[in-house]
Amino acid sequence: MLQKLQQELDLLPDNFIVSVITPSLNYKDVNIHMLEYFINKKQHSGVYVSVNRPFLHVIQTLEAKNIDHSSIFFIDCITKKLGGETLKKSNVHFLDSPQNLTDLGIILHESTTSKGNDKKKFVYIDSLSTLCIHNNMETMQKFIHYLTGKMRLWGINGVMLSLHEDMDPKLLSELSQFCDKVIHLR
Repeated sequence: MLQKLQQELDLLPDNFIVSVITPSLNYKDVNIHMLEYFINKKQHSGVYVSVNRPFLHVIQTLEAKNIDHSSIFFIDCITKKLGGETLKKSNVHFLDSPQNLTDLGIILHESTTSKGNDKKKFVYIDSLSTLCIHNNMETMQKFIHYLTGKMRLWGINGVMLSLHEDMDPKLLSELSQFCDKVIHLR
């Protein structure tokens, strides 16, 4: 499965937006493989939108897999909602809730358009399906349309990871319209 994912990623053009749909059992492996691809292999910098796991957990996982996270800005959508500790660090912003898509859009804009390095950039959403749990379908459709349009204007790559079991057919058709590719992993 990871070999298929690697082949699909290698075939993508510059400035792509891709949705990857994976079974929940493979979520962690797919997540790590894709981050390894963008950070270690492609040497991109980016913005990681963490909806599933708190920032500190993501950092620990990346460090355990020898993935350098120094050029990644994190937007943590879950720690505050769970009542977790938020740290004062320059590479992370803690949103109050995954329902706050307006603030998410603003922080994404600020973090992707800021100057600082010449590396190719990406936006990575670790679970579109989890965002769907916290937001209604119409709101999610509007957000995806807004976000994919902005990523194209910014000239950056975009990745939206989703769980196969939680994927709404209507949302899937939206992703097919707005993404360059939808990769289904089984």
